[in-house]
Amino acid sequence: PVRTASGDHTTSIAAVAAINAALIEALKTGKGRLVDVSLLRTGLYTLHTDLAIQLFFGRNASTRPRAEAYNPLTNFFKTKDDQWICIVARAGKQDLARMARAFELPGIETDPRFQDGKSRRDHAAEITAMFDAAFAKFSKEEMAARLTAEEIAWAPAQTLADVAVDPQVYAAGGIVEMPGKDGGTFKSPGGPARFVGADDGPKGPGPKLGEHTREILQSLGYVDAAIDALLASKAVA
Repeated sequence: PVRTASGDHTTSIAAVAAINAALIEALKTGKGRLVDVSLLRTGLYTLHTDLAIQLFFGRNASTRPRAEAYNPLTNFFKTKDDQWICIVARAGKQDLARMARAFELPGIETDPRFQDGKSRRDHAAEITAMFDAAFAKFSKEEMAARLTAEEIAWAPAQTLADVAVDPQVYAAGGIVEMPGKDGGTFKSPGGPARFVGADDGPKGPGPKLGEHTREILQSLGYVDAAIDALLASKAVA
């Protein structure tokens, strides 16, 4: 199962995008637009490839085991220090000579099992086992250097513990310092967008229930006596 609120988060992003589109239309035409954003529809959109295959071909695009990858040159491999690295091969045979050098697997660029998509798919288990053995000779740091030197697209498959200390995550604003209720701060996931030059960082902890009720009602024109009555009747908290 996906984690808590992943659907809510993606739907809220879709809603903001749709609202912005409607605002642009309103600015240009002077007419408003009802925006309809569905949690279910957004969930289906995020699974669009799988659903499209089902709709077009009438079959389930299930996840395949590593050894049965359609393209075994694009896969996840474990280094000798038990770290995982993902590589993404360019189309055709462009990366075969580079991989031969990086993995110390001479001859794969002429190996008939590697020559086209069908032959790779037919020999996916053999190719995956070959690459597994190659990666197992090197540490993550060593293999990272080899892949980078050969300009092969790669990325570490990080745990959340790795992410929590990754300097690139912090540089990208992926983790922010959130003010806490006790006056200190704590680390929290950041938002997907930043606005350069704007003070768009965290402003404080989430309010307690009813913390701003009086201020909000006052901003709507309610006088103190009316607010007191609403609070006493528990119409508001």
